[in-house]
Amino acid sequence: MSDYPYVTLIIPTLNEEDYIRQCLWSAYTQSYPDDLTEILIVDGGSTDLTLSIVRDEQAEHPNVKILENKKRIQSSAFNLGVGCSKGSIIIRWDAHCIYDPDYITFCVLNHTEGDYGNVGGSITVLPGSKTLMSRNIAQINRSTFGLGGAAFRREPEKSIVDTVPFGAFRKEVIKEIGPMNEQLPRGEDNEYNSRIRKAGYKILLDPRIKSSYIARKYLKSFLRQMYDNGFSVGVLIRLSFSYIGIRHIIPLFFLLFLISGLLLSFVSSLLLSVFSGILIIYFILNLFFAIKCCFKEDIRIVPLMFYSVLFVHVCYGWGTLIGLFRGRFKIF
Repeated sequence: MSDYPYVTLIIPTLNEEDYIRQCLWSAYTQSYPDDLTEILIVDGGSTDLTLSIVRDEQAEHPNVKILENKKRIQSSAFNLGVGCSKGSIIIRWDAHCIYDPDYITFCVLNHTEGDYGNVGGSITVLPGSKTLMSRNIAQINRSTFGLGGAAFRREPEKSIVDTVPFGAFRKEVIKEIGPMNEQLPRGEDNEYNSRIRKAGYKILLDPRIKSSYIARKYLKSFLRQMYDNGFSVGVLIRLSFSYIGIRHIIPLFFLLFLISGLLLSFVSSLLLSVFSGILIIYFILNLFFAIKCCFKEDIRIVPLMFYSVLFVHVCYGWGTLIGLFRGRFKIF
């Protein structure tokens, strides 16, 4: 790259005191020139030590800036960051992540080599703590059976995909596509990537662009996250099926199968047998993937993963169902 473009990192935050410092440290150690990078912390009203930590970092890193996100949600954080940015390349980061030193370099390189609407990479999921439950949650995030096996969660090849995490956008494309939909507190990236594809741009996944996502520490907060993600899928379905993939609605089908199967089992012994047989197959698959994921790491995680995945699928499906009905009358 003979001419290095200026890059803006947009990092939405809301009570990220446990994660923001290591996220920023991974920004400081990038191979991309520091003097061509600005870091915008777009805060949605943190009440913990997040802003105090960022202000401490500003003393040694003047390219770190804080913006106030009064609307709190991530879509508005992105739009606010873009509006205040100096970069011709905009990269949206997550405070829960640690980024490979060449992250920015490869994002920029791909944009200089091709006419892409969005560029991103693969993620490695790390446990939020050393407890068995935290390690279990990380394994579920990595599991094809657990969370659907999106390409960026595996070890992918360089390819054109429907979405990438923590994407890099050219500002000229953002101006053409328009701002993110601020009616969507979650799932805004799915809707935005759909608009990018409809405008004729491709979304590139490059495995050289690497990050490590730090998963939730506790099952309760993880299940809440799954419910919220499912809810956003329900709302997106009401807007357009083009915003989602098949993997996003499988938990809804599973939940509807459970509800209808339980009800119909009272009607016919044959239906009870069919329902029980399919449920047994589900539990066998659940156990198989739990053993496959955990055997090399810690076999004690298997029973935790076995029952946690069931809760994940039900919570995600329930969130989707509620999102569908709420989305019918009011998006949010």
